[in-house]
Amino acid sequence: MGNPTPKRRRRRLFLREWRKHRGLTQERLADRAEITQGMISQLENGRSDYTGELLDRLAEALMCEPADLIMRNPLDAEAPWSIWDTLKPEQRKQAIKILKALADEDDKAA
Repeated sequence: MGNPTPKRRRRRLFLREWRKHRGLTQERLADRAEITQGMISQLENGRSDYTGELLDRLAEALMCEPADLIMRNPLDAEAPWSIWDTLKPEQRKQAIKILKALADEDDKAA
């Protein structure tokens, strides 16, 4: 008979974190995304899978990118993107120079 192919588990969503970051209730987010509050709850608790279309709708409702829902916790103040988001344009230029210098140091050490 053979072994059944294991079901691939979807990546965790930072949906609850993004919802809280935007100051929304599950009900309000559900209204914005035109889905049910129950679906929001299931997604937040990992009891339901998501589709690309659903990620698009949620991202639009949360004013972020679909990939943000998978990769970024907006409540993590120590995350690089959280720090980046607080920088002014000139500070961002400096940060890029510093990161490039660090990368160059790493390349020379290798």
